[in-house]
Amino acid sequence: MILQKYKGTIYPINPYADEILNTPVYSKIKDIPESVDLAIIALTAQQVPKIVQECGEKGVKVIIIVTGGFGETGNEVGTERENEITKIAHKYGMQIIGPNCIGIFDPYSGINSFLVPRERTIGYPTKGNIALLSQSGAILVTLLEWCAYRGIGISKTCSYGNAIDVNESDLLGYLKQDTTTKVIGMYVEGVKEGRRFYKTLREVTKAKPVIICKVGKTEAGAKASKSHTGSLAGSVESFKAMFKQTGVITAKDLEELLDICYCFATQPLPKGNNVGIITNSGGHGVLAADALENNDLRLAEFSSKTLEQLHSLPQHCTPSNPVDLAADADTERYEWVTKLILSDPQVDSVLVVTIPSGPNIEFQTIKTLVAVMKSSKKPIISCLGSTFKQFEKYKRFLEWNKIPVHTLPERAIRTLGALVEYKRWYQHVQ
Repeated sequence: MILQKYKGTIYPINPYADEILNTPVYSKIKDIPESVDLAIIALTAQQVPKIVQECGEKGVKVIIIVTGGFGETGNEVGTERENEITKIAHKYGMQIIGPNCIGIFDPYSGINSFLVPRERTIGYPTKGNIALLSQSGAILVTLLEWCAYRGIGISKTCSYGNAIDVNESDLLGYLKQDTTTKVIGMYVEGVKEGRRFYKTLREVTKAKPVIICKVGKTEAGAKASKSHTGSLAGSVESFKAMFKQTGVITAKDLEELLDICYCFATQPLPKGNNVGIITNSGGHGVLAADALENNDLRLAEFSSKTLEQLHSLPQHCTPSNPVDLAADADTERYEWVTKLILSDPQVDSVLVVTIPSGPNIEFQTIKTLVAVMKSSKKPIISCLGSTFKQFEKYKRFLEWNKIPVHTLPERAIRTLGALVEYKRWYQHVQ
């Protein structure tokens, strides 16, 4: 938290040190002369109940317990410890996040309870409007590293582990009111209070989109979930029904979770499901067109005015949707067609595919496209069909300018489908 420039006061507690990072160290929490709002406990499981008791006597309001070795172990000792610290917390009116978690990262306040050495991570994300919740601490660290690498901003994050007190419903309720959060992404193994979770989701999705990656869908996954955070994975069909009834967008994996969150964070909701596709690769256009049906989207039928103007393209181009600009497409051709398609009132959203290995595609092409995209009020997704290192700066430039970019057109279309899916739900419940 010192390195995150947290503006509050930090009190390190360690009986074997006098100073850490030029900050005075206390032997016990009761030795701190001021009041304490938050305590972060990273000791052995055997020591935790005693420390929780001391926190209660000190008047601490919230505790984050990083330590594992509680209910997730499945043994009687771990469960008894969990019950003991829960009773102590209730006695003193404290709230607990965890145990078996890494807690909170909030770039706005500077709070960071993640016990991850800086030399073992590429850094933390900047301020943004995506909130991420995860039962698994390592999953959350992975997501945040991806965000930092891709320049995706974060509002709030929390790894809540075994959730013996503060659980997913509490966190969702808080994030619904959080003004820095526009979209919520979740990694879920199981839930503590199914009925309450259902009711909370139904209310939160009326205010902002919730995207969930639900795991433990197989027998092996459910067993692993129980030993990881002590969660009961629950019926796959029950969760599917819950998500459908509450307007939750589901992600099949972590990469898709982040893709969809970023799309919601950067793009407006479309008016409808009509998609315009622009590409310099006919094959990528076909892949994108195929993916539309699986995501309840359809190829936009261009207006007669648009079709008439498209016929001024070179003869080897395809003047219909998808618009194939051909392999020799250059900056000028891309710019003109993208502006034209975006201006068509029968197009609700646009996918721009750019294969950078084309002979006339330059970094200037991407810069020009970004300028065109940023001037539009329609959702725009890009597909840069290359993973070559020499084109990495193209991808970074798109993402730093808040244009979602994908390697595969199918993944790009999935994010557009998520926007349409949520828009329909939102209109239905208003």
